[in-house]
Amino acid sequence: MYEIGQQLWYVPEVGQHFYVTITKIGRKWIYADHLSSEYKINKETLVVDDYPYGKCYLSQEDHMSKVEILEMWRNLGREVFYHVPPPKGLTADDIRKAMVILKLMPDIERLPDGTPDGDIP
Repeated sequence: MYEIGQQLWYVPEVGQHFYVTITKIGRKWIYADHLSSEYKINKETLVVDDYPYGKCYLSQEDHMSKVEILEMWRNLGREVFYHVPPPKGLTADDIRKAMVILKLMPDIERLPDGTPDGDIP
């Protein structure tokens, strides 16, 4: 999955984000350089193991996509929390469908009367 010379987008806990270049690949660690500094990166999690601590991503776009998902998830939670009771016209089926789309509950086949069809996982 990784190869020498590949670049990873490094996001330190504090400071500027930048690309690092993979120089060595071991069984557990990836080593990468940037401006003569070496970074020891966990191969599974892409978390940097030493100061300056942070996390690497496959690209800047990969990082931004994850940031956007987290922001939208937080916004959704905030909107749901502040709309008590639920918005007018919202049905239990609407909520159920949204929860299935968001992978918060399994997709269960339902009979015309709304009851589950078959075994519930």
